[in-house]
Amino acid sequence: MTSRRGKSAIVGVGEIPTGRYPDQGAISFALDAARAAIADAGIDKDEIDCVIPTTAVFSFQFSNELSTGRLVEELGLKNVTVNVNAFSGGSSSTNALRIAGALIETGRVRTVLFVHCDKLG
Repeated sequence: MTSRRGKSAIVGVGEIPTGRYPDQGAISFALDAARAAIADAGIDKDEIDCVIPTTAVFSFQFSNELSTGRLVEELGLKNVTVNVNAFSGGSSSTNALRIAGALIETGRVRTVLFVHCDKLG
């Protein structure tokens, strides 16, 4: 999500194909999807100044990795000043987008990386 003239827009999307990946942890999916979204947006990763991951119920470890900024570290994001975690059940994505939009509209941040990842059994 990025800001242009006081408006917010989704400019890049990344996703991992649905499937069974028993040998990979969820953090690898989150990182791959984030990299794909950054590439799709056509921006430099250092433009990102906010990361909003949504936590998942399936794994305390994965939720902790997201909450403590592992995405920021693994992706090498140097200008992130806000890392806020969104979790509100089935409306996590909607609420994360609302938070991102509010942060952009108020001028607190310019470019948000929103990551929603889950690994089902």
